[in-house]
Amino acid sequence: MTAAVLPNTFEPNTFRPSGVIEGSAATSQPVRVPPLAPAVYRRRRLVVLALVLGVVLGLLSFGRQADAAPDPVAVASEATVVIVQPGDTLWTIARSIQPEGDHRALVADLGDLIDDPVLQPGQRILIPAALLD
Repeated sequence: MTAAVLPNTFEPNTFRPSGVIEGSAATSQPVRVPPLAPAVYRRRRLVVLALVLGVVLGLLSFGRQADAAPDPVAVASEATVVIVQPGDTLWTIARSIQPEGDHRALVADLGDLIDDPVLQPGQRILIPAALLD
C-alpha cells in the first residue's frame, strides 16, 4: 500500500486514509484532526521540563558521588600490609590481627581481599583500616 501526497492537495491537520480495494485505490473524505488544547501543550512542556531536571539532577548527584570517592593514596596509607610467611593461613593471619574473639567474620573478609584462595609465601595482603578496628 502506497500513498502519494501531491503539493496541491495537501491540507494541514488532515488525514486521508487510502487503501487498495480489488486493485484500485479507494477514495474517501479527509478526516479532520482538531488542534490540541493549550492545556495539553502546557502539560507536555511540564513533563519535558521534569525529565530534563531529573537528568540534570542525576548527573549532578553522580558528579558529587564521584568527587566523594576516597583518595586511593589515603586509603593505602591507612591500610596495613601483611606478608604471608610459610605455613600461614587466613586463620593465623586473623589471629595475629585480632588476638581475641571470634575470627570467622575476619577470615571471611580476608578471603574476599585475596584473588587466589591458596596463600603463597611472600604474598602481600593489603588489609584496610576498617578491618583492623
